[in-house]
Amino acid sequence: MSVPDRESPIFRDWVRFVYGEGHLPPRPVEAEALLAAHPWLADVDPFAAGRLPLTGAPATGRPPLAAVTQSSLGRLRPDDFEACVRTLLDQGADPNTAWLHPSGSRLSALYGAAGITHNARITRLLLEAGANPNDGESLYHSLEAPDTEVLKLLLAHGALPRGNELRKALDYPAVEPVRLLLAAGADANYAMPWAIRRRRPHETFLLLLEHGAIATPALAQEALRRGLTQTANHLRELCAAPEPTPIDRFLTACATADEAAARAEFPGVIPPEHLRLLPDQVEAGNLAAARLMVELGWPIDAPGGDWNASALNLAVFRGNPELTRFLLSHGADWRAIHGFGADVRGTLAYASVAKPVPGGDWEACARVLADAGVPLK
Repeated sequence: MSVPDRESPIFRDWVRFVYGEGHLPPRPVEAEALLAAHPWLADVDPFAAGRLPLTGAPATGRPPLAAVTQSSLGRLRPDDFEACVRTLLDQGADPNTAWLHPSGSRLSALYGAAGITHNARITRLLLEAGANPNDGESLYHSLEAPDTEVLKLLLAHGALPRGNELRKALDYPAVEPVRLLLAAGADANYAMPWAIRRRRPHETFLLLLEHGAIATPALAQEALRRGLTQTANHLRELCAAPEPTPIDRFLTACATADEAAARAEFPGVIPPEHLRLLPDQVEAGNLAAARLMVELGWPIDAPGGDWNASALNLAVFRGNPELTRFLLSHGADWRAIHGFGADVRGTLAYASVAKPVPGGDWEACARVLADAGVPLK
């Protein structure tokens, strides 16, 4: 096709769906539907489409091998994209090919296979061809895969966890990735506070302790305040921590949704340094605790969580219409701005595309917000 086709709005939309744009993730299903409706897109950029023969240069500006492996369509047609990768490697493509993202990040072809499409066969092809597993992205994003196959391949080929990977693994409930990273030398001490914040099961903490994490009174206190009573008690025994303070007992009661104990220990005024625990509990999925904290009079718009967001923003992010309705009925302000500079409408716009929490219902959240008078258009 002619060069002007690259300027077509259809082509621009397709590229946005294939690779994502800004903070918005790719949308491979929509991209494949657009490709089916407009087959000429594959002629303009066969690399992004995963179609042989591969001719010319990718219209997106990515190097050919990176254009193929970073295309989200590889999730839908893995065999087609594996054939493209084999062809490019046979033609002499450098397995360490990378694309320089406008942000300055260097995104390798391996990152596409390991971190975007999570394709173990293509990951193996690239590693066996000499791709560097320590590219700063592949290991970290492999942890977003639904299994550990790609993670195991990267570690077997010399990937070295630097610290952030273990924290990333602790964002998810599965224990096996944590075990694999610790066995590869990840720093258990670095991850302990994050595991507490994410309210991971006691098994995870035993694993961290087994791999050298040190119990401290501060960790025991924070575990108690987050409602991890079994872990807190274990840590307290290991480091001879002092007895819990009254505020510790109050926060533990809140975090365990023990209403009677929380009311009995209520300090009258919640110390400012603990206000973020409400959004933190929503972020961690401890929704019973969040409800109780609101009913106790916790400042409902207090910011917290990873991105300095209100409980309402985090409820919508999780796609939880019931909690969204509850928070609005208790006075949550939809105009509260989070750390990315938007209100709850921006949160909804992002989460409804990214679908960051399995089982979330963002359409229902939109209806709840609209029913509450939030202008969504």
